[in-house]
Amino acid sequence: MGSYSFRVRLPRPKSLLGFIGLQTGTEFISLMLVFNKLTGVYGILAIFTGFELSLLQFTTYLYSILVLVALGILVPHIRKQSPLECLLLAWIYTVDTVINFACTTFFAVQWFMARAAESAAQPDAADVPAGTPTEVAARWRRVEHLVRVPSASMPQDTAFSIILITAVTFIRVYFALVVAAYAHQVLVRYVDHLMENDRPRAKDVNGPFAVGTDDGDGWRGWLGRAMLSVGRTYWLGYHDQEDWARTVNERLRKPSHSGTASEV
Repeated sequence: MGSYSFRVRLPRPKSLLGFIGLQTGTEFISLMLVFNKLTGVYGILAIFTGFELSLLQFTTYLYSILVLVALGILVPHIRKQSPLECLLLAWIYTVDTVINFACTTFFAVQWFMARAAESAAQPDAADVPAGTPTEVAARWRRVEHLVRVPSASMPQDTAFSIILITAVTFIRVYFALVVAAYAHQVLVRYVDHLMENDRPRAKDVNGPFAVGTDDGDGWRGWLGRAMLSVGRTYWLGYHDQEDWARTVNERLRKPSHSGTASEV
């Protein structure tokens, strides 16, 4: 029997929100992540005030500081359009989005379960107000209902919290796609530049990080090839590269044709 394969084409935004270029949008998104990770600095400073941190809190704050240092190194390369640094920035933002989603989901589930358990806690007999046997029986039926269906006792703001978490997650995913699209754009243009300078090895499956190229030597080449090994079709996108080159060539030909027509 023959083998079948398929490709999942992720959406590739052309701009941020339809009116901000990918470069400007990537800079804006990166700065937002910088402000977000600054909380890790203040969290670590809490240790010097005698505040005790749990292992999870300490790990989270330490991770935020590491991401902050990486952003300080990589953000200046957005304008320089450095292929390795822009690709690494896209990977860091994508991984951070996944980690942020996992942590948010974990703490949200814990909070919802705590609220549900608090509302559904079964009181002692001494806590049940006195009254007629009918009233007491009705109150105990209400307690049993809360124990069986704890979600019924959850506050009304639970639905709003879920909607807010979902909306923030979708925004983070969209921002990750924007940063990834800019990294793809930088890689495509860099490969096209190498091809124009008669460097055919740039057309290798590893693109500009192929062994034997200027960017394929040492740890930089190894890191670039490692990052391209996952989602190679998305990052390099040779078909999209040809479309981009065709569009640029058409734009360059229009002025020359118009100039020739005016001379005639």
